[in-house]
Amino acid sequence: MVTSTREQRILVTADRSTVTDLLGALWQADFHHAGVIFVDPERFPHRDIGRVARAILNVEQTMQEAHWTDLAVTLVAVDPTV
Repeated sequence: MVTSTREQRILVTADRSTVTDLLGALWQADFHHAGVIFVDPERFPHRDIGRVARAILNVEQTMQEAHWTDLAVTLVAVDPTV
């Protein structure tokens, strides 16, 4: 998390439980992160990286002007073919 923030990169992870706890601890320490995208492994199997990539591109296009600092979102499929 520190490295992704230092490099101003959004963290993409399927590890919701650990990262959610980490975000809470960082918030209490007044540490601001560069953003997090959670990937739901039930919606996006690990082996289907193309589908994950298309969903991330959709988020990027939808939220172009968004300020990602301290923002966390969960990927959703726009339609069954995404």
